[in-house]
Amino acid sequence: MSEISYEYRPATDQERELTAHHLRLHTEAAVGMPITHLPFGLLAYDGNQLVGSIVGKIFFHWLHIDLVWVEDKHQRQKIGSRLMALAAEKAREMKLKGIEVWTQSWQAPAFYRKLGYEEFAVIDDFSPGRKRHAFRLHLAVASA
Repeated sequence: MSEISYEYRPATDQERELTAHHLRLHTEAAVGMPITHLPFGLLAYDGNQLVGSIVGKIFFHWLHIDLVWVEDKHQRQKIGSRLMALAAEKAREMKLKGIEVWTQSWQAPAFYRKLGYEEFAVIDDFSPGRKRHAFRLHLAVASA
């Protein structure tokens, strides 16, 4: 066996893909099911202008929200609340178990609390002097 060498640099696309491939195989073997990441997008338009959106993915029967955004001049108009309600409605239709989202202390923890999300993790000093918050909403899915 040759000597192992180590490099510190950004990974190439090929290296990232190979790493993700092997982790996916390992996870599939551990959980006994194929791992898929289905893209999720929910968009709010004012005419032909995008003014808000939710971008994420679906895996392990959960909606994992990566990004929530409402244009500054459209904030305080309930667009974010409506987007989140529609996301929950769509997740229920898809029979998902829940929704998970992370936010920063200077962004929207109060917003998610107001919507009934449960805070399940906090990372102190994630950005200097601030916190990163994780929220989830368990969805009650009616049995067919």
